[in-house]
Amino acid sequence: MPPSDLVVVGAGCAGLSLAAHLVERGALRGRRLVLLDARARYSHDRTFCFWSFGGGLFDGSVAARWPRWTVRAEGRAVTRAAPGLSYACIPGDAFYAAAQARLAAAGASVELRLGVAVHDLHDAGDRVCLITSEGPREASLVFDSRPVPAPSLRHVTLLQHFRGHVVETDADVFDPQAATLMDFVGPQERGVHFVYVLPFTPRRALVESTFFSHEPAAPTVYDGIIDDYLRTKVGARAWAVRHTEAGVIPMTTAPFALHPSPRVVRVGLAGGFARPSTGYAFAATQRWARAAAEVLAEDRPFRAPPLRAPRYAALDATLLSLLDRDPAKGAGLFLRLFERVEPARLARFLSDESSMHDDLRVMASSPLLTMTLETARAAPLWMRP
Repeated sequence: MPPSDLVVVGAGCAGLSLAAHLVERGALRGRRLVLLDARARYSHDRTFCFWSFGGGLFDGSVAARWPRWTVRAEGRAVTRAAPGLSYACIPGDAFYAAAQARLAAAGASVELRLGVAVHDLHDAGDRVCLITSEGPREASLVFDSRPVPAPSLRHVTLLQHFRGHVVETDADVFDPQAATLMDFVGPQERGVHFVYVLPFTPRRALVESTFFSHEPAAPTVYDGIIDDYLRTKVGARAWAVRHTEAGVIPMTTAPFALHPSPRVVRVGLAGGFARPSTGYAFAATQRWARAAAEVLAEDRPFRAPPLRAPRYAALDATLLSLLDRDPAKGAGLFLRLFERVEPARLARFLSDESSMHDDLRVMASSPLLTMTLETARAAPLWMRP
């Protein structure tokens, strides 16, 4: 295969976002970019959600926005809103289509090859050598989204695993102006569990059952929870399932090697793009891809920009330590944060865009004794690699 200047291994959200930002920034002048992905075609395999402050590259693909959001736990409900802020979602198929349209506008400088698996790659010093299902390739710089080995046992690692259905009901039962971000239902002692509801119309919504625990459940477990929730909490009498999606996101205190070698950069979940304590990844992906495109547009050796401020490692380790050791405290903690922290401030915090002042206000709103003790317990998880 002819050599490429840039190769992206895995053309999912992270890979396509990086490529789209490179095109938008004009960083491909004189370069050839190739994206390789083992999938044969794109589909609506997931929904990307984020706090929308406006001005994103993919804002035109947003399918729905919610000006209010609700968290329910311990028999109470908190509904919040903030001027100019919304919770937004982009269906997977809409995102893939928009990204491909941006790549097509770049012409021959960008090539997207589906159905091509990358079996191995290594940094040879002056180039990266890849072994693919089409044969060997070479590149000057590779962005790699392939899964990385599991972290060491001394780190806390939970899984955010979920399964959801887009349902249509036979009557108006949803409020399309308010998203339910967390409704903590069922026992919490063996793992955090909540139901997540994104209403698109009074009769159509995405309803997901989500766990923070060590092992995924069988599909029937999630489906049973969703059915019971629709009947007993939503009040639906009958519904049809129009679409199903599922996923597993690592939540770990282990550090990620964003730049494992000079010419290889990890992206996506492999690069730690998902916030360890929440699983949010879309906004961080866009922010990093935009910053990486700015660096590549400059005529100097590429060094990956930082993903998020280092202080988040301590904050995330503290929360993960608590959720792993005493998951029953999770529901009350999340409810308290949404109840006591100003909505825009909390959204910035959850999106990795908070200031130090924001972080201090968030910490002050949490149970101080509980979180102070947990910070001391969690210190070994983030103070050394």
